[in-house]
Amino acid sequence: MIELKETGSPPRSTPGKVSDAAGLLAEEEGWSRDDADEMKTSEPAAEATASPPRSRLASPWLPDAPQRCGGSAVKSLKARVRLAKFLVLSWVLIVCGHAFIRAHKSERRWERDPNYSIGDFHSLDLHSCALDALCYFIVGRWWKRKGVDRWNVFAPMVLGLILFSAVGAADIAHYSISLFAIKCLWPPAVVVAAAVLCIAVIVIVCLHVRAAWRDGLLLGRCIEIAATALVFVLPVFRDPSFHLHHWYWTWLIGMHANQDAWWSQAACAFLWGGYLNGIAAYGRDDLLGCKRSFYAAANQHCGYLDCYYESHYTDQNATIPAKPPFQDAPNWRTCEGMAP
Repeated sequence: MIELKETGSPPRSTPGKVSDAAGLLAEEEGWSRDDADEMKTSEPAAEATASPPRSRLASPWLPDAPQRCGGSAVKSLKARVRLAKFLVLSWVLIVCGHAFIRAHKSERRWERDPNYSIGDFHSLDLHSCALDALCYFIVGRWWKRKGVDRWNVFAPMVLGLILFSAVGAADIAHYSISLFAIKCLWPPAVVVAAAVLCIAVIVIVCLHVRAAWRDGLLLGRCIEIAATALVFVLPVFRDPSFHLHHWYWTWLIGMHANQDAWWSQAACAFLWGGYLNGIAAYGRDDLLGCKRSFYAAANQHCGYLDCYYESHYTDQNATIPAKPPFQDAPNWRTCEGMAP
């Protein structure tokens, strides 16, 4: 008579094995630590040995995907939901920031363009701002992290939105950043403040370089930065009309704060708040200022340029060229002209 041995049920996975499996899967597929954490908490074994709930500061207010959604489609769906959250929250903060800044009576302490309205934002700047946000979302790796609707991201974002206007109480905050202004207008106090700011940026950059080197990502990050500089910086930086708006430099630097560490995410959110502040206070002013608007007006034969033609050509008995050049750019080498 053959006796059949009773076969036991397979051993249940321990939390440590589940954690190792989730971490390995995250490394193989390029997930972030947040995705790995979600993988761990979805395992039945982890549910049986539930750990204390994660901090509410790091938990999204709304889920990044339906609770019952699973399989290979969940990762793609989460990225789309996170993008929608990022765009909607950014729009809400611009609208609220626009109202908050203009609620203060002092235009010097809370600098803004008094003629810039929400209607102007929607009709003139919304398209460009949406493209800025998409670039920030992709390069900043927000598609890999939990949605931005969580306190440890929302708080530094709001701080940046407010702080970049609140510093207007200091006189040194009322100087523009351009080659002309730096060489010809900046007093020593502004130079010192700019040096301190540059040191703070360098410290943050060094932390990111160290983290990228440790994770084996330094080469890829350097290529990203070089490509960004090649497209967004070099074509305009040396132009005499170039004006470094704070919406621009916060956007340019902030998107590269894309490590998984909490301090990197906080820096990325804070600088995005600075970008939103620039849009809410002044609008998305062009980097080349009047030169850009002059080119658009001349290229489209706008009638309001007749007075310009009269002062620069007709009164001097000169022929108006088919493509009139912009002649009012300041000269930062000789400090002649007006700052952009």
